[in-house]
Amino acid sequence: IETWEGPELIRAFYKAITKITVLDPTVGSGAFLFAALNILEPLYEACINRMAEFVEDLPDDAPPSQFSDFKIILSQVNQHPSRSYFIYKTIIIHNLYGVDIIDEAIEVCKLRLFLKLVAQIDSVKHIEPLPDIDFNIRAGNTLVGFATNDEVGQAVTRTLDFDNNLGKITNKAEDVQALYDAFLEAQMEEDDSTADFKMELRNKLKELNETLNHYLAGEYGVDVKNKEKYENWLQTHQPFHWFVEFYGIIENGGFDVIIGNPPYIKYSKIICDYTVIANTYKTELCNNLYALIYERSLILLKKFGWQGLIIPLTSMHTNQMASLQELISFQLSYNSAFCGDTNPSVLFIGARMQLLISILNKNNHNDLWNSKYIRFYNKERNILFQNLPNFEKSERVKEKLISVPKYVNNLGKNIINKIFKSANYKVFSNYFSKDDLNKSYYLTSLSYFPRAFIDPPEFQNEKSGKSLSSHCKGINLNNPKIRNSFVAIICSTIFYFYWHVFSYGRQLNKREVDYFPVDFSSFKSDLLDNLSKGGILLNIDLFENSLIRESFSQRTGVSRQRIFVPKKSKPIIDKIDKVLAEHYGFTEEELDFIINYDIKYRMGKELNPD
Repeated sequence: IETWEGPELIRAFYKAITKITVLDPTVGSGAFLFAALNILEPLYEACINRMAEFVEDLPDDAPPSQFSDFKIILSQVNQHPSRSYFIYKTIIIHNLYGVDIIDEAIEVCKLRLFLKLVAQIDSVKHIEPLPDIDFNIRAGNTLVGFATNDEVGQAVTRTLDFDNNLGKITNKAEDVQALYDAFLEAQMEEDDSTADFKMELRNKLKELNETLNHYLAGEYGVDVKNKEKYENWLQTHQPFHWFVEFYGIIENGGFDVIIGNPPYIKYSKIICDYTVIANTYKTELCNNLYALIYERSLILLKKFGWQGLIIPLTSMHTNQMASLQELISFQLSYNSAFCGDTNPSVLFIGARMQLLISILNKNNHNDLWNSKYIRFYNKERNILFQNLPNFEKSERVKEKLISVPKYVNNLGKNIINKIFKSANYKVFSNYFSKDDLNKSYYLTSLSYFPRAFIDPPEFQNEKSGKSLSSHCKGINLNNPKIRNSFVAIICSTIFYFYWHVFSYGRQLNKREVDYFPVDFSSFKSDLLDNLSKGGILLNIDLFENSLIRESFSQRTGVSRQRIFVPKKSKPIIDKIDKVLAEHYGFTEEELDFIINYDIKYRMGKELNPD
């Protein structure tokens, strides 16, 4: 833009960015809108600066009509205290939108935007009335209310619509939008009539919302004639009708950009406060608000629009989130997921949770792309996004181990394919037994090394004596050789890589163990013998390298807990991986990839003692 020779691009680009609509559906204090403001500002500035250069370079005998549109915009700029003030005001009024269920959050959001605007003024003498963004940043429940014309139509036409109520509602919504457009124009022109426009707009919105609330209350089985129950329902559910509040945007197809960080709260925890209408959300079975908000956002997003939401990594790697995964996999298109761990550093400071940055474009390509499972030290944070890893195309696993795999690269994809191919549709659970003659154990807590044992990893305290940790799970296997091999496989780097690909990275879940693909009958006898021996040697080594940690509490007295240090057993784990690699038919390159997978973080200081 800054160097473009002709005016056509500048004209088209400026027109385009003034129409971009950016929404945060759970806006909170407005951090994401604030970021959007800072991204849009230099684009506006580049356009306006270039317009000014075109006008300044006009010859004296140029007709007045030449670049007349540029001159009008520059005239509007000159009516404000500074160019930056005009730009920020334009963005705040025309580009940014937010909704939140908490009134106080809305006020904080508006205040932040106002402070940014006021900061562009050099002198108190230049202060002008702040823009009114009460219709941009709104309080209400993102999940409760009519989002589209179709949703309104379904509610209105459940009974015969002889009075054409749907048409009347639509006409009123169009009137509201026309009034809102006039209100925006008056704000940009510093027109004294803005107060009148606002009052009329509020009254018409109130009347229209009341009509829609009556229909919505009927969907909830609330009798509007019972004033007490109806008022209580309004207070608890705080319905927000996107269809009328942002009628022009919704009728134009939806928002261009939706960004945010929805709350990670179980739906079952807030169900005593408010509910969504049963069967209206495909993701209701996910039992989490972020899944419902994800689905709602897709409805509000324009075709070919972009959505970026920060959500837990569990969204792509747990069976409970199957409906959300299906929604993303089959109804959308281009989706890339940046998957971050909590060790050794967290993706976002203050959020001790494995998170995923989901970025999608609403088109018809139906492609899923995932980054690898990303670890980084805190000192690497500043370059994390400048050095993004490769994103690999992925396909959702829909049976048993429901997940969207996080492949590192084609090499990693080939390794997983070879593991599954060798298993002949068999998994670990095929070898579980009801008796406990050949019992093994594994720890569900997992950071850098899976830990499995032949001997029980007991801890003890003075009150209850010896016992197993709640993080320890026992598994009964068919025979001793399979038991020993189970320990070897669970502790292998191959299993660790498989766990990274299919899990959400916080702990080792039963499903990742039960459904690990393995067919012991397909092993050559010498390889199975070596695998079994490797399990025995590893069990001995894990206990020999373990430490005993003592602690004291008034409730249990002295406790003695065994702490395992599996990285000291890495040479044995490498031998186990070599046995498995021979069975799977890995290439030398694939074996080298496994042996050194994530080694920088797994071995830490041992890898580089300097």
